[in-house]
Amino acid sequence: MDQKILNSWKEIASYLGRGTRTVQRWERDFHLPVHRPGGHERSAVIAFSGEVDHWLAATPLRKGWPKAEGRAKLQPRTRQLVENVQTNVERLMRSAERLQSSVLRAQEQQRRRQKQSA
Repeated sequence: MDQKILNSWKEIASYLGRGTRTVQRWERDFHLPVHRPGGHERSAVIAFSGEVDHWLAATPLRKGWPKAEGRAKLQPRTRQLVENVQTNVERLMRSAERLQSSVLRAQEQQRRRQKQSA
């Protein structure tokens, strides 16, 4: 995978298709992976596109974020990652619902068996 070095908040924001302040908030609130070569809390930042892509894929999405019209503004790779994550979340939710139904059926069957044996 070709990894790009993003050398400023502006480059990171552009890569993600968001504003600079939004990306800074993501770093503060959601631990967006940025590095501070100076080692100080408010020093210049760099980020690696591979780490950002991994973070984006692994970060739970808020319901409705980003909306379809917002996705059109994202970089193509970021947009694809967001869509993949949303698809996987939907698939996992359906699997969880099926599992919950199976557990409830199994519990009901167990209750019936216990009543019959009592």
